[in-house]
Amino acid sequence: MAELLWSSALLSLAACAPDFRPAARYLGQSLPAPREPLFERRRSYFDSAATQLAREHGVLILHDGSTLAHGRDVAWRSNGKLEYEREFERGEPRGRWRSWFENGVLESEAFYEPARATSMSWWRADGSLSSRGEHVMGLREGEWSYFHANGLLAARGAYLSGERHGLWAYFDEAGRVLECGEFERGERVGAWER
Repeated sequence: MAELLWSSALLSLAACAPDFRPAARYLGQSLPAPREPLFERRRSYFDSAATQLAREHGVLILHDGSTLAHGRDVAWRSNGKLEYEREFERGEPRGRWRSWFENGVLESEAFYEPARATSMSWWRADGSLSSRGEHVMGLREGEWSYFHANGLLAARGAYLSGERHGLWAYFDEAGRVLECGEFERGERVGAWER
């Protein structure tokens, strides 16, 4: 009998309990929407007096406090010459990227566009062209050429998603073929001619 009274008391308490579902729905609707990312330009300096700029770049500060590179990013060497300049859009590389050797000679230049093959070139510190080809968001893609310091072709071949793939040929500094053969996903395959 006592058990029956106890269970009926519990049932009556449950029936009298307040229904919080409408309040929960109301509170859920009044939660603030995540704020839009905030753009901030940041600077760092070589000296404590903040007179010699080392780097200037932009970031987006997201609602959770994390950051994404956004906009122009430029760095200088302590001698005042440019080290690099590049651009980002919401953390992804975009536009023209360039870097320079310490002596001020252009070291590299690449263009970034989403899902599109664009040009990339590399030079030596003396200004002579080292290599040239295309890439997709930083991964070498398609035909590439490499050059000796005297300007003659050193190697030529194709890339697929950043790996050597297809026919490749290598040349000496006089332009004679040293060897040629095929790559498959970065690995030499088949017979190579020397």
